[in-house]
Amino acid sequence: MVTEAGLIERIWRYPIKSTGGEILDQAEVEERGFVGDRLFAVRDAHGKFGSGKNTRRFRRMQGLLQLRSRYVDDAGEPELLDPRGTVVPDRNAYLRRYLGREDVEVAREGAISHFDQLPISEPFPS
Repeated sequence: MVTEAGLIERIWRYPIKSTGGEILDQAEVEERGFVGDRLFAVRDAHGKFGSGKNTRRFRRMQGLLQLRSRYVDDAGEPELLDPRGTVVPDRNAYLRRYLGREDVEVAREGAISHFDQLPISEPFPS
């Protein structure tokens, strides 16, 4: 017997954490989530990741959500798009100007996960 649990209207992937992402027609799922999702993040000189909040691991970087990221192919580096949707030729140089910070760069996930370490909450009553 099949039980319907819901309907998926869109699949979003966010190649660079805390930037707007891309809509996919389909996605491959692995242990950490969608392949390529938040595999990159904006990182400062202290090793903190750009986010909408300040925590032990994250630094608030106003304006990141106005940007978008996408993959040209799943094996490569993501492109960064400015608020108008134009691909920027040099991600790091653009981010330094845009954020007004000289200590930021796009970094691939390493030993420290880019994901939040909070439990999943259920936003809607069941």
